[in-house]
Amino acid sequence: MTFEQVRSFSPILAGRMAISSSGGIPAVIDALMLAMKLLRPKWTHGFPEAHQGKVWMRIVAASEREGVEHRIHMRWGLWTREWTEAIPANGQIFSFAKGEGWAPALFVDVSPSASVSFGFGSAGDGAIDINDDWVHHM
Repeated sequence: MTFEQVRSFSPILAGRMAISSSGGIPAVIDALMLAMKLLRPKWTHGFPEAHQGKVWMRIVAASEREGVEHRIHMRWGLWTREWTEAIPANGQIFSFAKGEGWAPALFVDVSPSASVSFGFGSAGDGAIDINDDWVHHM
């Protein structure tokens, strides 16, 4: 039985990565390097420790991808949030909140790729509130 067959009926293994060693050490190293590249977020931001309250992120799509659905994945400490959103020509602002004191770095991946900027305080009109639907991981 192959690993793919086992993975197809086992939810525990569904998210696992398997690397074949039949190609030797160079093939294993190449597969690991690719996996690390895929898992590395493109955008990282640290909000000021002294700020408590509203924070935001603005996503601007490449001109050829305006209006196209983008997959957005955020990881902030033990919390993650993932969703899809069509990004308009002038970009889209997403607002959320930061608690008091230090907070871990926020990691953001957007696919297809886009520019991401961050800020704190009022996000302005048209911001989408994303305070809900975060998933806690232990």
